[in-house]
Amino acid sequence: MNLSLPSDLKELIEEQIKSGQYVSAEELVCDALHNKFANAIQFETLSNRKTDPQPELVFSKIHESIYSESLKPGEYLGTENDIAQMMQVERLSAEKAMKALWEAGCVEKDENDTYFITFSKPHISVNPFSTVTTCNDESIYDLLEVRAGLESYGVVLAVERSTDQDIQFMEEALSKNRANNQDKNSARDADIAFHLGIAYATHNIIYIDLIKRLYEQMFSSINELHSLLYETPKNLEIIEQHHFKILSAISGRDKDGAKRHMLQHIMFLKSFLSTHARTGAL
Repeated sequence: MNLSLPSDLKELIEEQIKSGQYVSAEELVCDALHNKFANAIQFETLSNRKTDPQPELVFSKIHESIYSESLKPGEYLGTENDIAQMMQVERLSAEKAMKALWEAGCVEKDENDTYFITFSKPHISVNPFSTVTTCNDESIYDLLEVRAGLESYGVVLAVERSTDQDIQFMEEALSKNRANNQDKNSARDADIAFHLGIAYATHNIIYIDLIKRLYEQMFSSINELHSLLYETPKNLEIIEQHHFKILSAISGRDKDGAKRHMLQHIMFLKSFLSTHARTGAL
């Protein structure tokens, strides 16, 4: 292949070949063209997504409130108009979300078309993670590896799709983390809320449900570890710093930064786990 290239580009290609990453200039160019094509396909796929994520967001937020027992059986949500105004979405979006919640058995309507909660935990099926994990160190490492893969990709989706409401939700979770850094239970809840906020910002309802189930298994399998994690003020400061960097990258639409900070955050948790596993604290 005869290439007419600027001298600085030729030097860059030669450096890549010398590093052993590529055998020849032809291989490097082919790889670059392949990546460009793959990125174009990914952009086209994302740009062709449905443009109205509001029903999913309304569904997920109400669903999560039921799951976390913030909303209890018998509590009234209001009419579709009330819900639309409260969630700041169109009425049709509220209608679609409430229909899905009704089909899931989470809500009912009275004679005045007012929705109310029917039962507290719609996730009554077996958590798929619980069937393949145990409380040993190896399973916990496996969970963290899965979490790293899921959340490093999810945070990129959050950068691409998050709305002002999503950003506000994460900001509120971060402020709660600062306010409750003396109480380990409140700090844990704020930590979970922040990461769920990132999941909500993907506007992918399957991803949201998967993250919830992963967190449910993690916090049930390594509850003792999390108690130790949130007992130490220094750890809470580090977690807050990580969350701040992640949120700044999301709001700044910095995909590489968001992914990097998320992986840094999870590697910190993995390091904490390794240290306490070696000392027999778990």
